[in-house]
Amino acid sequence: MGFLTGKTAIITGAGRAVLSDGSCGSIGYGIATAFAKEGANLVITGRNVKKLEEAKNELEAKYGIRVLPVQADVCAGTDNEATVQNVVKQAVWWHSSAGEQRTGIRFRRAAGRAHHRAV
Repeated sequence: MGFLTGKTAIITGAGRAVLSDGSCGSIGYGIATAFAKEGANLVITGRNVKKLEEAKNELEAKYGIRVLPVQADVCAGTDNEATVQNVVKQAVWWHSSAGEQRTGIRFRRAAGRAHHRAV
């Protein structure tokens, strides 16, 4: 497996978008794919539940990882901190319900700045 096996990445804007030529057009989905190739489980966020579910199904089938889709708009501007805390809270619950130990989480903000937090 890859160097991220046993880790979890939270990726914003990771819904699966398909361009007219059939290629994937979501930067977040591309990042999620790169993390999945390295064995990371994922918490993916986005506004469109259908696209998140499609991404979840494809990534789990293709890479044998676990994916938690969370509908969230981190660019809404109203209360981003509360949105981020909710996503992290769901990720922590998800891991503890699976019996996993403390897990490193990387969070990629939609604005492009990364924050690293151990949970």
